[in-house]
Amino acid sequence: MNTTQFPYLLYSLIDFEVYIFLMIYVIIAYLFYKFLLKNVSTERHTSLKIHLKNLVAHMIILSIFYFLFNALQTAADSYFFVKKLLPYVSTLTYLWGCFLFVKTSTLM
Repeated sequence: MNTTQFPYLLYSLIDFEVYIFLMIYVIIAYLFYKFLLKNVSTERHTSLKIHLKNLVAHMIILSIFYFLFNALQTAADSYFFVKKLLPYVSTLTYLWGCFLFVKTSTLM
């Protein structure tokens, strides 16, 4: 089995450290807003609150995808349909992580 081809290379990119990094990055964005942007206008305050709530929702969705990926990866050897489903879940997890990184970066 060649581990440099598509699904296996993607599986190695989805790691717990990356998930923790994204979570810390979202927390830093929130702290940046909370402590450094105290004196912004009310309109900007409202806009940032909406963006941060949206960010939390995306973090929850990423968490669901990440833990689903981990559960499916551990059960991939036991069930055939899980082995077929795993590349799709891993692609969604990876893309959602990239999306969350970009959304968080735009707030910083």
